[in-house]
Amino acid sequence: MLETMMLWFATKLMFFPVKAIAAYPSHLEIPYEEVRFHNEEGLLLHGWFFHGKRSPLTLLFLHGNAGNIGDRLEMIRFLSRIGWNIFIIDYRGYGGSQGSPTIPGVIEDSDAAYRWLTRGKPETTPGKVVIWGESLGGALATELASREPAGALILQSTFTSLRDIGKFHYPFLPSALAPDLFRSIETIRKIRSPLLVVHGTEDETVPYSMGQRLYEAAPHPKRFYEIPGAHHNDTHLFGKNEYLLQIEEFLNEAGL
Repeated sequence: MLETMMLWFATKLMFFPVKAIAAYPSHLEIPYEEVRFHNEEGLLLHGWFFHGKRSPLTLLFLHGNAGNIGDRLEMIRFLSRIGWNIFIIDYRGYGGSQGSPTIPGVIEDSDAAYRWLTRGKPETTPGKVVIWGESLGGALATELASREPAGALILQSTFTSLRDIGKFHYPFLPSALAPDLFRSIETIRKIRSPLLVVHGTEDETVPYSMGQRLYEAAPHPKRFYEIPGAHHNDTHLFGKNEYLLQIEEFLNEAGL
């Protein structure tokens, strides 16, 4: 009973989905396709697949806990300059996806996106998939990369564990009230893909120190990219061309 209440409480504090998609990718002038696919529970999920111009790589983009994929279009535009394909999906209850978000559910949804990408796209092999996670999506990306092969893993502004981030935002509540889930600080030790950790020094939502701790806990090969002055949602604005250069150098080091 207590565990059920803790999960319910954590779900209410963690997920802030928006159903209405305010912006669509047609104005980006990047070829894309609407994607709809089912997870193992039969829920219909929605995403966009952007076709890159140069790279054989595909970026699987797992977004944060608020809004929907329409709010990530500027980031998509920015990252598309690398030339790779980009596949971004909404978890259950977000944007055009069915259902309501739960902690186990969004894990399954990220798994389903990986399956669709590596099985539904004959030209996409696991070794050419770069799993990207921002904030909450970083926890999902770490979990996914610990179980499935990938060319690389990129974590941006993500936390060490659900309990740690709960303690940071709600220091007045007993730590035991937060479910001991999304233990990325432990899971990251299991990954075998090259890792890039990106974190702004002024992140007000996920402390910079959490990015450092994740990097330190991870096996090699790995790279840490610190962005001075950047907050939680503006890393690319502060990083500018250096941001893309860091990613491309990382991919080259990874043999991608």
